Formats: sequence, structure tokens, C-alpha cells
Amino acid sequence: IGVGEAKCGADEGALMRAYEKQKKSKATRHSVLLLHNKKAGWDPTRRANVLNFQGRVTESSAKNFQLVAEEGAGLDEIDAGRVVVQFGKCGGETFALDFSYPVSPVQAFALALSSLDNKLCYSI
Repeated sequence: IGVGEAKCGADEGALMRAYEKQKKSKATRHSVLLLHNKKAGWDPTRRANVLNFQGRVTESSAKNFQLVAEEGAGLDEIDAGRVVVQFGKCGGETFALDFSYPVSPVQAFALALSSLDNKLCYSI
């Protein structure tokens, strides 16, 4: 197994250990990227925490999210804190999904589906 790789069925901490090993290496190609939810900011006029979707999302929803690259990920192409995936409700049953490198279309779609998991179960 190379840097950042983990076999399916490996112990629970294998992926995190691979990520930590990758952070310490000086390799230019990385296979593990840690993303986290962007922290919402307080809006005093709405008296609520909000995320700025740059006009792409128009309705509040518990399913709305933005993911940013973890600081210190060791990737020069990614500024820590830059949104790499955002998903949110636009109206009715319409949602917007935006993503950029290093997230692939399949990965972004899987993240969006995981946000809709409960809704899909009730729609059947």
C-alpha cells in the first residue's frame, strides 16, 4: 500500500493514519483529502447562522452544506478554507450542486445524495 492508500475492509483508523502519513510526507500527489463543513457566520438581521452561497442557493434547508479543504492538507492547489463542494435548496424539490478540484463529479454527487438520504426514503 502506498502513501495515502487504504484497503477496503481495513481497520477503522487506517484512512486517518494514511492521511496523517501523507501530511508529513513531501509528496506532490495526494490521495487523501480531508474536508469539513464550513462554519456558518452569525447574521444579526436574521438572528441566525448563515452560509454565503453567492446567490446559488435561495432557500434555507437542513440539507444545505459547504465543504472546505482542511488546513495543512499539503496541497498547493487548494487554499485552506476555499469551498470545494456546495449543495443547497433552490426551491421546491430543486437543488444546486457546485464542486471544483479535487472533488470529482461522482464524489460530489455521492455527497449530495448522502444529504438527501432521509428524503429519498420517505419519497418511495
